[in-house]
Amino acid sequence: MRKYRVTSFLTLSGIRRIVELSDMTYGEWIIYEGRIPKYHIASFDGSKSSKKIDALLDSKKETLDTILTKINKATGQSLCERNSPFIRIKLSSELVELDLKPIPLEWLNMIEATTK
Repeated sequence: MRKYRVTSFLTLSGIRRIVELSDMTYGEWIIYEGRIPKYHIASFDGSKSSKKIDALLDSKKETLDTILTKINKATGQSLCERNSPFIRIKLSSELVELDLKPIPLEWLNMIEATTK
């Protein structure tokens, strides 16, 4: 478990909660399944999953969006990267303990096989 900053915004479509990473964060993404944060990609954490994603991104054949699209197609997931809404009113911000795992290595192995 790790603490993440979760900010609630009032948007045109209702209240949205977004997990925010620091402005100084590089090579890290929070991946959502629907509206729920599920995975944390951290390029420099040394995990096998992160190394596989780095290799796919470094090859210049894939972007994070194409990787997520291929995972969604192969597994029936609905993974996406959420950004802060453009039109919003900030309601609150709090530190919340979340257990965000790396993207499963099996999914990355499936899509790596399709890119070769």
